[in-house]
Parts: sequence; structure tokens; C-alpha cells
Amino acid sequence: MEGTFITKTGATSLKELCALHPNDPTLHIGYGKQLMAKGRELAAITSLRNAYQILVKENPAEAQQLVEEYGEEVALDSMKPMASKGYLALQDFYGRFSQKRHKVKLPESTVLFRQGELADSVYLVLEGELAVTTEVNGKPVLLNYLYEGCLVGEGAMLEQGIRSATVVSSSETLLMRFSPEDLEKAFGDYPELHLEFSKESLLRRRMAILSSSELFSRLPMDLRFLIAKRTWNVSYKAGETIKEARDYMPHMALISSGVVHLYEETSDARIYCGRLKAGAMLGLHKLMRYEASSLIYEAESHCELECIDFTVIEDVMNISPWFHQEIKTMERNLSDQITRTIMLQGMQTDL
Repeated sequence: MEGTFITKTGATSLKELCALHPNDPTLHIGYGKQLMAKGRELAAITSLRNAYQILVKENPAEAQQLVEEYGEEVALDSMKPMASKGYLALQDFYGRFSQKRHKVKLPESTVLFRQGELADSVYLVLEGELAVTTEVNGKPVLLNYLYEGCLVGEGAMLEQGIRSATVVSSSETLLMRFSPEDLEKAFGDYPELHLEFSKESLLRRRMAILSSSELFSRLPMDLRFLIAKRTWNVSYKAGETIKEARDYMPHMALISSGVVHLYEETSDARIYCGRLKAGAMLGLHKLMRYEASSLIYEAESHCELECIDFTVIEDVMNISPWFHQEIKTMERNLSDQITRTIMLQGMQTDL
């Protein structure tokens, strides 16, 4: 149970005290530490961020101590770039080339490249600001802001890379263009940046996967980023079983590509209950009912799943009432679909 405190109005939990005194950083820090001890990392970071946002105005030194103790995530806000800004050293590499030939100047509100285009270059931001967006059901979703010192367009480093997002200048912006081959050579001089680039590219791909889902795309950008840092990828071959009947789903999973077949195993039959496509969630029954289901998940084709711990999803549900309701609706709709399918199957058998 949460720690409780005796006040004039009676016993009050630390969570309730944070709500009653939202401008007291000590309470937010205490609640964050309490959550961290329980393994509720995402909720803890959210509480510590509340403390940081108060302290950074009142006591910057204490705010910095929070960052040193718990990491850069506590200083994150919706306008802060979620990318390294240490790539300006790569300009040194281009001292051997014609600076003019490799620089690109963008007026404000100019598209650098669009989602779906062939990726042929990576860009280093020298001046200005870029907005990175993706499209979900015809609507733009903000993925990131990139500033001086950031790299953009890392999809060009993949074989037959395709742009996974659209990038537009938010102000007049100056960029330096690298071909994939030139960037690899530059990384030879800066191996520590290559390692950082690899980690960051993976994180951005996970962010793009979450943001391409209608469920996650409606969450604030900074919350999506916190979730993306806590996901991992698992792939399945066509025909491979993802979950057996009456097994516990070990985690939530967002289908990022492929199709998953659903079967319900009853005492005397295995009933086909439909298929789930990219954007659907697996593990809803375990999340909402805390029990194993008789559902079987089987990959129809090669499937990629983005996996998320149940505790992370539960924390997001507590942070966002809308997300909580959406998860409940998804689980109810899936259960109704399976019930109707089983009933129809029984009626056909009786006939």
C-alpha cells in the first residue's frame, strides 16, 4: 500500500498530498521515490518531472541534482528534443570537402523530405529547427523537434531505406548533407558518435512505430518517448504460435507489421475468431482481467511485435484517463467479438 500521512483532514496518501499541494517539489520527489521502489518506473519519472519543473525555476541546483540522480528523462518536456545534440564534431570531417556543395539552406516551413520517399542522405542541423511528423489515418502526428547538433534522416543508412517521417523546417534552417558512405567514413573518426547514432536510430524507429498506432499517437509526444524507451522488438515466422491457450501473455504487444490469427480453445474444439492487423494490441485480457485466457495467437505471416511491460501500460492508464478508457473499450470489443463467434459456431453446429 502507498505510504499514508496524518493531516488535519485525516489519513492522506502521498499521491493525494501531491494533488493537494501540486507546487511542493518535496512531495513529488517523495512520491517518485516511492513509485520507483515499487518498480513503477514510468509513473515515478512523471512525478519526478513535476518536481523538476518546479525546481528549475526556484532552485536550479536542486533541479540539476534530480537529473544527476535519475537521468535526463526527468528534465524532458514536450518541446525538448529527444535526440543527441553532440554531432557538431562531424563538421570537422567535412573540412576535406567543399563546404558549399554539402550545405542545404531551408526557408521557414519548407519540407526537407516526405514520409515514403527514398532515403539517400543524412543531414546535420547547423542552425535552426526542424519538426519531424508522421501520418496516422491522414492526420499529422508530431514525433520530434530537432535543433542545432542533431542528425536527421537516419533511414538512409538502411539498405533501400524509405523515409519513415516527414521533416519540415520550423524556422530558417541550415543543414549539412552526408551521403551514407560519407557518414560511415566520418564515424570512423568518431566511433563514440557512431554508437550514439545506433542507439538513437533504434529509439526513433520505436517512437515511429508507436506513433503510427492510432492508440498511442494521441498521447503527448514526451509520454510516447518515455514508452518507446521501454519497448523491445520480437519477431515471429509465419505459422509460429505467439501464445498458447491458457498461457499468460508475458507482456503487452503492439503489432507493428504482419497479421495475427485468433483462436479460442474450448473443451471440444478450436474455434477461429478472426485476425488482428498492424496497430492492434495483444495481451488485453491479461491486463484487464489478471488471468490467463484460452485464446491462441498465431502468426499468419512474418510478424513484428513491439513489446511493452504491463506496468508501463498500467502507468499510462493512470496518467491518461482517455488512454485508460480506450484500453477498456478495446478489451471489451475483442471479448464481444470472440463471444459472438463462439455463439455463431454453436448455432451452426446445432443446425
